[in-house]
Amino acid sequence: MTSFDAKIVKLKCLATAGGGNGSDDVKMQIDGVKMWPPGDPESFVRISVLGSVDINQRFTFHSDNVNVALFGDTTFGSDDRLGSTDLSRFDPPGEHVRDLGNDGARYQLTYKVITVDD
Repeated sequence: MTSFDAKIVKLKCLATAGGGNGSDDVKMQIDGVKMWPPGDPESFVRISVLGSVDINQRFTFHSDNVNVALFGDTTFGSDDRLGSTDLSRFDPPGEHVRDLGNDGARYQLTYKVITVDD
């Protein structure tokens, strides 16, 4: 069986929630499960406008797509969603950049999809 890994390389903030110039407290879900930052479900990473954070984590998926969603604050409520995107197993080799955004927040997610032959 072939599976696929999404390697989330980096996250860059272009604008914070509400379009501000301050910072957001960010965490990430992969297909609805908190995966980053690792550890405590309430943990987050603070990121400022034009700041970026290296993530360099791989997540395995077995379907055609995997959903990556960013959330602000310490909860995963719909009003805290900073943006989301689907990554596809059909993405060509190499790194890609996707723009995410919601309610004025704008982020760039750098990732690549890796085929894993079992």
